[in-house]
Amino acid sequence: MRELTVSNKAIGIDVGSRSVKAVVAAKRGSSVSIKSFIEVPIPRDGAPQPQQVALALEELGKRLKIGSEIVVTSVSTQQTTVRNLEIPFSDAEKARQILKFQTEPYLAFPIEEVIIDFYDTQTAPEGKMKVLLTAVHKGVIENHLNLLAQAGIDPEVVDADFMAVASAALWAEPQLAEESGIVIDIGDSKTIACYIERGKLLAVRSLPIGGEDITGAIAQHVGVSYEEAEQLKTRKRDASASPDAAEKVSQAIGSVFERLGPELDRTIRSFSSQAKGGSFNRVLLSGGSATLNGLDRFLSESLSAKVSLLSCPASVKAESADPASFARFATALGLALRGLGQAPFFQNFRQEEHAYARPLRRLRKHLIVTAALPVLIAGLLVFSLFASIERHTSNKGDLNYEIQKRRRTIFLGKNPKSNADVRKLLEEEKNTLTPFRELRGGISVLQVLEDISAKVPKEMTAETSLFNYTKSRPSDLPTTVQRRPTGQTTPTWDATVTLKGTAPSVADHVRLKEILEELKYVALVEDKGTTEAASGRVNVEYILRLKASRSAPSTRKETGS
Repeated sequence: MRELTVSNKAIGIDVGSRSVKAVVAAKRGSSVSIKSFIEVPIPRDGAPQPQQVALALEELGKRLKIGSEIVVTSVSTQQTTVRNLEIPFSDAEKARQILKFQTEPYLAFPIEEVIIDFYDTQTAPEGKMKVLLTAVHKGVIENHLNLLAQAGIDPEVVDADFMAVASAALWAEPQLAEESGIVIDIGDSKTIACYIERGKLLAVRSLPIGGEDITGAIAQHVGVSYEEAEQLKTRKRDASASPDAAEKVSQAIGSVFERLGPELDRTIRSFSSQAKGGSFNRVLLSGGSATLNGLDRFLSESLSAKVSLLSCPASVKAESADPASFARFATALGLALRGLGQAPFFQNFRQEEHAYARPLRRLRKHLIVTAALPVLIAGLLVFSLFASIERHTSNKGDLNYEIQKRRRTIFLGKNPKSNADVRKLLEEEKNTLTPFRELRGGISVLQVLEDISAKVPKEMTAETSLFNYTKSRPSDLPTTVQRRPTGQTTPTWDATVTLKGTAPSVADHVRLKEILEELKYVALVEDKGTTEAASGRVNVEYILRLKASRSAPSTRKETGS
C-alpha cells in the first residue's frame, strides 16, 4: 500500500487536539500553489472527545467541498512506535517481510495487531539498509478513519505527522538538501524534532510537551479558567490587564520553556552523534505553538543555534504570505504535498482491512456497465493469486506466506483455518468464475458488455442489471451446429442480459431495439415495453438473449434453429 496515485490537486488534513487544519494545494507543471489554509477549532472543555472532533471535521468537510482531490491525513507520532533499524537486505520487499519480526520486541501489542511501514534513509553500506520504521496499532487507524468517515471524508493515505512536517520543511527550505538541520514542530500536546541531513530524514523524537502545558501553567499561576488562559497565552487579552497578571503569564510560560529546553538539548546531542559533521546549520520552528512570544529567542539561547520560523518560499503562490500561518499549517502542508507527489518523505498505514475505497467509487461513476465490475475485480484477484501460487510452488515458505497474506483480503468472512481450506475456496472461486473468463472462441462477457455499451446512443441511459449464464441452449434460438470428426461435442453456451434505462421518446425506444437486434452477439431482443419517466422521457427494458455456439472445430457446418 505504499503506492500513491498523485493528482494535480490535493488536500492535507491535520487532526490536532485543539483544531483540525487543512491545506488545499495545486500543481501546474513543476510549480505548486497553495489555494487555501482552513482551520476549524474543536469545541472542548479539557481533553477533546471523539464526538467533538467529529463535529469539527464535519464543519471542515463542508468548507472544503471535496470533489476529485486526493485527500491525505496523518496520525500523531505519540500514537506510533518509531525506531531506527539496520537490516542485512537492500531489497525493499525482503525488508518488508523481515521488519515485522525485528519490530516485535519493541511493541506493546502482538505483531498481527500492528501495521508497519518504513522509510529508507539510504545511508547504509552496500548490501544493507538503514530504515526509519514506524508501527501503528490497527485500532488507531480504524478510529481515525471512523472519525473522518462521519464527516464524509475518505483519505487515500494515512501517514505519520512527523513525515509531513519533514517534507514541508525540505520543500520550504531547499538548502536542507545540501545542509543539515533540525525541524522542531511544537503542537498543542507534543513537540516533534526531526533531523534532516543532505535531504534525508535520519531521526525523529517526540516529546510530551506542547502548548497545552503552557495553557495549563498559565491557568494555575494566574488562577483563571482554561479558556481564559488560552487567550492570555496567545496575547488575546485586554490592554487593561494588570502588570502583575502579565508577570505571572511570563513566569508560567518560562516554567514550561525550562522543561522543554533540556529535553530538546538532549535530543540535539543525540542527533549530533549521528551527524557526519557533528553540527547543524539550521533550526526551523513550526506548529501551532511555534509563534509564542519569546520562544525563538529562548531556543536560540538554549540550543546555541540560529532559530527561524518556517516560511513560505517566495516563488510559491500562497493565499497567505504570513510566516505564522505557514508554520502553523506545516503538517497539513506536508500532507497536501504528498498528494501532489512532491513529498520526499512518506509512509502509508492505510493497508489491508483499511484499504482505500474512493478510487473504485470514482471508477464506477464513469462506467455505463457497472454490474460486471465487481465480478471482474474478483476474477482478477483470484487469477492473480493463481499466478502467484504457480510462480512459488518451488518454495513452500514463500507459497505459504503468499496464501496467508491474500487470505485476509479475498476470503473475508469465510475464515479458512488452513492452507488446505484456502486451496478449496480457490477451487470453488475458479469454478464459479469460469463462465466469465470465456464464453466461446475467445469471447468474454466483458467483450459482450463493451459491445452493448458502445452501441447505445449517448442521449439514452442504460445499464445492465442482470446477467444469467447457462450451458444448455434453448431450442427456439438460431445457432450454428458444428460437428467434430470423432462425433464428440462440447457444451454450448447461452446467456441473457437485462438492459434497463430511459429514452427521450417512444420512437427512440423503437430505434434502440433495432440497434440491439443488430449487435453481433445478440440472437433475440425481448421488449418489455415502456413506462413514463421524468422530463417527458420513457423507461425502457429489454432482455437480450445472446447467441449460442459450439466452440469445437469442425470440417462441415450446418445451420439449424
